[in-house]
Amino acid sequence: METCTIREIKSFDEIEFLFSMANNSKHANAVNYEISEMRDRWEKYLLFTVLERGKEIISFAGIYPFNEKLVRVADRFFTFDIARQKEMTRHIIKSLRPAVDYIIPYHTEWAKKRGYDCFYSIQELKKRDSLIRIINLLDKSLGYSILPNLYATCDPRHPLCWQNIAATTKDVDLPKKPILRGRKELPFMAKMPEPYVFDIHQINKELTENSAVIEGIKDYIAKKCDPKAADEHALSGTPQKAVQLAGDLGDHPDTYSSYEEGTYSWYPISVYDPKNKTEFDSYKMLKKEPEFDERRYTKILKWAKGTYIEEVLNTFKGQVTRVHMRRMLPDGYLNYHMDYDTKYSVRFHIPLKTNYNCYFKFKRREDGLEETIHIPADGSCYFFNQGIYHSAFNKGKTERDHLILSVHGQDDIVDL
Repeated sequence: METCTIREIKSFDEIEFLFSMANNSKHANAVNYEISEMRDRWEKYLLFTVLERGKEIISFAGIYPFNEKLVRVADRFFTFDIARQKEMTRHIIKSLRPAVDYIIPYHTEWAKKRGYDCFYSIQELKKRDSLIRIINLLDKSLGYSILPNLYATCDPRHPLCWQNIAATTKDVDLPKKPILRGRKELPFMAKMPEPYVFDIHQINKELTENSAVIEGIKDYIAKKCDPKAADEHALSGTPQKAVQLAGDLGDHPDTYSSYEEGTYSWYPISVYDPKNKTEFDSYKMLKKEPEFDERRYTKILKWAKGTYIEEVLNTFKGQVTRVHMRRMLPDGYLNYHMDYDTKYSVRFHIPLKTNYNCYFKFKRREDGLEETIHIPADGSCYFFNQGIYHSAFNKGKTERDHLILSVHGQDDIVDL
């Protein structure tokens, strides 16, 4: 990292020429640095700084108060062409990173010492991934996390005022509106709180009593996609490609699952409903084949009506879809793959039967982080991030059964 220094600016006259340069630049937000506007704004700043490399000015930004407890760091942040990354690429690789390495840490530490909560924001929902990358690069001790909404940082009537926020507190007193969080913003897996705790003995009893019916049904997605990793229509996009990208596949590098070996299978509880005409604009391919849209699997089978299982499904706030029990026998496996994003739908697992040698593996493509997770069959329900590369294995001597369901919307995971 290059060595730079931060200098605190005491008067508007010291920095007026920099605002003029920024205002006359080709930067997309150049209008924000108009001299009269910045002069009006100046008196409200708690601190204003410039970043310098020798005698060369790299960036400038201020700490702007929103109320008695909350400030925005890196407000009106501007970097001159000599050090600017031209676009928010997937990898912020320049040796000089003014915001990440200097401005945000300096402002945050200054403000927190004086009792303020801090936030940093980027406008437009489409730039949310950029904010995620920036926060992931910051020192974790600063305490930033991405908040799950869009917040109005100025006039709510103006579209660009609705911004993505990362803050050192979850209590940000600004107008907000909900957004759907993508897979990168959610954990691999998370145990759900009350009331998402269920009587698995009753669920197992009802499944056993109706096993003859369940085992005779296959849904469209299962028949078409799940057995074949390379199926071009699979919900993960191109599963075979996903497998190759994932890297280490363990004991079965050449096959997607043990379906063909008879040790991995699924039993539907809800199936495709042709009467469900809901239009979903987030999955354009489905205009031709709506049977591939899990969100249309809303028809509960007759045997499940009035059962405890239906009571379980009614616990969820969103529309429950494609409910099924997945069974993995000893030596069963499902290799690394990635399903649809969490903005499309959210998945939950309720372990019904398992053993200590059953586990999932998750791998984040961006940083290669891999984690092995075992979840017990104790009545708990788990959010499952199907948008991250994941695999499943049963290395034990008994079967593993999970009740799996998807939910349209994210009302059930607002606290994750």
